[in-house]
Amino acid sequence: MSQSATFLYKPFARDQIDVATLAYFRQRNRGRIYSLVLDEFVQSGLTQADLAARLGKRPEIICRWLGSPGNWGIDTVSDLLFAIKGAEAEYSIHYPLDEPPSNYCEPEWLSEADDAARRQLIETTTPSIAAPMPSDIGQTLVIDEINGGQNAA
Repeated sequence: MSQSATFLYKPFARDQIDVATLAYFRQRNRGRIYSLVLDEFVQSGLTQADLAARLGKRPEIICRWLGSPGNWGIDTVSDLLFAIKGAEAEYSIHYPLDEPPSNYCEPEWLSEADDAARRQLIETTTPSIAAPMPSDIGQTLVIDEINGGQNAA
């Protein structure tokens, strides 16, 4: 059984960390912070113009900040979260390279909402082959009789 090679490895002694490993974790953190801020912004119902006014910035700056994950400084993240909903970020430490290897088939950023939307798409585009059960037909007739036969075909 062969294992795929990875460029991610834990720091060891005084060995220099590979640039690709550093770039991977930088981008991963940028994406997480961006998602956090963007989710708060969307939930707030604010417009970019509202946020710009709260921060005393030009609207095009806010548009650029919210357009894609960038190299935000800690102060920028703090300002955005507080201006959006009066929030501040909480921090914790996680050691992903200490976990056993996993066999993900999808990127981790796919959320349950994406899964639900995918399931709904499959359900609406897949024809149903189930026929109504006799018990269902009887219930329909009882409901029609209660309504005075208004729904009868």
